[in-house]
Amino acid sequence: MMNRVLENEFYYLDNFQRVLDWIGGRYADLLTDEEQSFIAAFPALPQAARALFVRMVMRKGNLFRASKMTYAEIGCPVEAAQHLLPTGWIERDPVLSLDELFDLLAKPEIAAAFGPNLHQKSARKAEQLESLRTAFADSRAFSTWYAGCSDVALRILVKPLCDRLRLIFFGNLRQDWTEFVLADLGVYRFEQVDFSSASRGFRDRRDIERYLQLHACKERFYEGLAPVEDVMSELPIDAFDNGWLEGRREKFLFQVGQHFEKQQDWPRALDVYTRCGYPGSRGRAIRVLEKAERYHEAW
Repeated sequence: MMNRVLENEFYYLDNFQRVLDWIGGRYADLLTDEEQSFIAAFPALPQAARALFVRMVMRKGNLFRASKMTYAEIGCPVEAAQHLLPTGWIERDPVLSLDELFDLLAKPEIAAAFGPNLHQKSARKAEQLESLRTAFADSRAFSTWYAGCSDVALRILVKPLCDRLRLIFFGNLRQDWTEFVLADLGVYRFEQVDFSSASRGFRDRRDIERYLQLHACKERFYEGLAPVEDVMSELPIDAFDNGWLEGRREKFLFQVGQHFEKQQDWPRALDVYTRCGYPGSRGRAIRVLEKAERYHEAW
């Protein structure tokens, strides 16, 4: 079976603009000044500049090399980037830490950049990085780190803004911009539904901020980036007045309760379960009381 090819080479740019138009027409009253300014300014840029920006948004991370951003429809990425610089959305030749630099360079380039300072050129990148940390603890511009390189480094500065817009459009941060590509290819088929203003998932700006706060807590918890106690201290204690968001908060609480239960931390597991309305919480609370031999309370 032959791979399907999209005839419109700027399909990703058109989809991104469609998102901006939809948000601007439906959620204008909830947007910050920064978000409104972005939506207004984006269409006025040259097409190649807009396309490069969307390509950067769609990729992981916020650091890129121009040589890795070559697309036939965009042309020279450095020239396209020049039109983006005045917006403040990206920066050219950003200041990088040693770790950030290593993410951009291949092993032969590391050897060329550090020369005699690199004692074991055959070592793995992780080992080379560790060996250079003490001597190169400061941050420097990409061109300073690697003076002999003709390539240009670019950093996108507004990924969080674009993530917020993606959240407003999809209603979650799980779906990304590739959803549109799959839809254009016919892999995903979405039913067209008209939504009234009363059916908006986010009713005011607080809903968006609460979602982002909850999402940050969940990421730190799932990835083990912070002690559970610290995560819980950042999670709002009071119930959200948005039923949809409150359901997500209670589900997360239930998962934290399960974590404490697996750790046999009965007091904290019970504390979480008893203030959680997620289905099954009451049963788990009873079970925790039994495990803690508090049989009368369980009864």
